[in-house]
Amino acid sequence: MLISFLLAYAFVMGSQPDTGEPAPLTSSMDRYAAGQCLGSRVGFRNLRLNCVIGADGTLEQCQATTQDPRVLRLSPVFNCIAGTVTVTNADGSPAIDRAVTFGLNRNIWTVTPRNVAPQD
Repeated sequence: MLISFLLAYAFVMGSQPDTGEPAPLTSSMDRYAAGQCLGSRVGFRNLRLNCVIGADGTLEQCQATTQDPRVLRLSPVFNCIAGTVTVTNADGSPAIDRAVTFGLNRNIWTVTPRNVAPQD
């Protein structure tokens, strides 16, 4: 009986490995809306924002990872661009309250999960 229980436990735990890695995400950007946010500004290089995924799947509570005042004064523009990105888990389920890093480098953007719990 004990052996059956241990085998069942090992099977369940083995089928759901906890790698410590966050679940993969998929993202899409409304490029027209992002272009509207930029206006006449030229693309940015290596911009990183730490954000939280909101209830509607858009990036919220974004903060630049740099302290450069030239970048920080454009925070409303970056938050507008981040708001044009929709993020879900790879299986299509909502990724609400997941902490992510939003990267913008010229016309290439990335959304990377972070292992940091969001702060209230």
